[in-house]
Amino acid sequence: MNDIKKKYQVFRNEPFPEGIAGEEIHGIDLVMLDAETAGIIDKFIGYKYKLTRTDFDQLKRLSVELKTVTKELDGQSRTYFSTLWNLAERIVSDLTQTNRLIENSDSENLHKKWKQHFDSIREILNEWAPPGVADSVDDEYDSINFAAYSTFLQNGDTESVKIAIRKYLKEAMEIDETDEKLNELSERIKNAVQQRI
Repeated sequence: MNDIKKKYQVFRNEPFPEGIAGEEIHGIDLVMLDAETAGIIDKFIGYKYKLTRTDFDQLKRLSVELKTVTKELDGQSRTYFSTLWNLAERIVSDLTQTNRLIENSDSENLHKKWKQHFDSIREILNEWAPPGVADSVDDEYDSINFAAYSTFLQNGDTESVKIAIRKYLKEAMEIDETDEKLNELSERIKNAVQQRI
């Protein structure tokens, strides 16, 4: 399992491939696929190499989607999504063999807390959003949410969260944001999570 964690940490430092932000393949949004898969892998590591049944089923679906899009990509994009697909497949295979799924109430509470944090960060990002976007699409910034929250869980400091948000905005959405606004977002995210711990 440590091998998966190490490979995932290396993968997290890879930039999102250029030129495919906002692209879809067979109706699959590449940015959202990346973010959703990363979010579940973060949960897997955070839950001590276990997943809830719901997250496990979702990861199986995402793995199929990763296989579909990887076949249609080439170059850096293919390598990026192939790596993510391999990580997802390893986790699915491991959990299928060991049946290490979260079933008890303590773990369900952990999952509920994760969702509360995620929803709180969503509100913060939707307040930050450019006018009109989050009003019509409530989950528009969930990709940034996954990146920011998972970074905070791993590192626990605002500077890491700020770097993760800036990286995602630049590479996946081609948006530049001021240091002042990123500092504010990072601090609010930290406070939102700590208030619910």
